[in-house]
Amino acid sequence: MHPDQAWPVASDFCRGGGFYELTLRLRNLLLWGGACTIAAGGCLAGLAPEDPLKWIGLLFAIGLAPGMVAWSVAPANGRLGHPAQCRIEFSGRPATPRQPGNLVNPRKEPMDLLAVGLVLMLAWAGGPFNNLGLLLLFSPLIVFRLCSRLWTELDLVAGRVYHHRTFMGLQITRQGANLEQAVGLVSGLKLNRPGEDPVYAVYAVMPDQEPLELDTMCLTREESHNLGRRLSLQLNLLHDPLDYEPDPSSLRGDRNFRGRPRWKTLKFQKAPRGDRAKLPPGAEDPS
Repeated sequence: MHPDQAWPVASDFCRGGGFYELTLRLRNLLLWGGACTIAAGGCLAGLAPEDPLKWIGLLFAIGLAPGMVAWSVAPANGRLGHPAQCRIEFSGRPATPRQPGNLVNPRKEPMDLLAVGLVLMLAWAGGPFNNLGLLLLFSPLIVFRLCSRLWTELDLVAGRVYHHRTFMGLQITRQGANLEQAVGLVSGLKLNRPGEDPVYAVYAVMPDQEPLELDTMCLTREESHNLGRRLSLQLNLLHDPLDYEPDPSSLRGDRNFRGRPRWKTLKFQKAPRGDRAKLPPGAEDPS
C-alpha cells in the first residue's frame, strides 16, 4: 500500500500513537481472558471430552466472557493522556480535522468483500475445523481491513493534504502532498463506481505524479465546478472546469493542463475619440 494511505505501523500502537488505546484494551482482553482460560483448563482437566476441538471451544467460551469485561473497562487516563475514545463500532465516524474549517471527505477504497468471501468459501470447503487456526490468525487483519475508513483532509491555509484512517473511534494521520507544487485544479471529472451513483471529482494537477483527489463527493458537474472555483481562490491556483471525460492519469504537469488566467488588463483612454461638435440628432450640447 502507498504510505500516504495511512496504514498503521508499529509506532501507532505504542505510547503516543493513535491506536495505543487499542493496544491497552487488547492487552487487558488477553491477560484476563487467558488467565481464566488457563484456570478453567486446570479445573476441568479430568472432564476433558474426547474431541479436542470441543475442548478448545469450551475453554475459549469460558475465557471470552471475562476477557470482554476486561476490554470494556477503559484504560486509565494517566496511561493515555486523554479520555478513552475506543468504541466497538464499525460505522466509520468522520475523522477529526487538524484545523477547524478544513475540507474533510471520505476516500473510497476497494472493500475486498469478494476476496474475503472467497477465502471463507475455500476454508469451509477444505474443512472449517482444519483451517480454524489460520482464520483466527488472520481475523484481526480482515476485520481491520473491512471496518477501517480512509479520509482525506485539505488544509486550505497551509496548502497541505493529510490522510486519516479511523477505526473504532480511533484515528491515525499521515501527511500527504504539498499543494505548493500543484500547477492548477480541474473539476468536473466523472467517476463511475460499480453499484453506486456517479460522482464528480476535483483534482489538483501535480507536475511529477498522478493528479491528487481533493474531493470526490460532488453529485453534479456544476457542483464540482463551483467547488473547484472556490478552492482555486482559496489556494491561489488556476482552475479549469472540464465538461468532457479525460483520463485522470493523463492530467500531469502543465503541458496538458488547459488552465489559464481569466483576467485581462484594462486600458483607459485619456480622451474619448470623436468630434464633440458632431452630436447625434436631438441631443443637446452638455457644455
